[in-house]
Amino acid sequence: MGNEWMANSVRNHHGDGGHEGHTHGGCRHTHDHGAAHGHDDQHGEDGGVGAGGGEPGKDKLIAVLSYMKDHNHEHARELTGLLEAARKAGSDEAADIIAKSAEAIDSAADGIEKAVELLSKA
Repeated sequence: MGNEWMANSVRNHHGDGGHEGHTHGGCRHTHDHGAAHGHDDQHGEDGGVGAGGGEPGKDKLIAVLSYMKDHNHEHARELTGLLEAARKAGSDEAADIIAKSAEAIDSAADGIEKAVELLSKA
């Protein structure tokens, strides 16, 4: 599994290899995916989330958090799908770490879901 495999995996998940210029919750959101996952918040000047964008309103906050929750659960599923590849590559220890990492991402997403529920009631 080299960089080509990673690029194809990202392309399959994110279309053309990134989230260039997509929106969620009314916020324009840009970040590219490469071998390393950086997150460059470049939200619009319309009160979006992120550096320099100001604080979002409640509806926008709930929309962004809901998107992040779903997106994190998807990444946890992707990691779980890589467990067997790690085992076949000869590292049960790596597979165990991947499994724990997927569980941690799922747990974080569950926390975000709880925050969304609380915000929805506020």
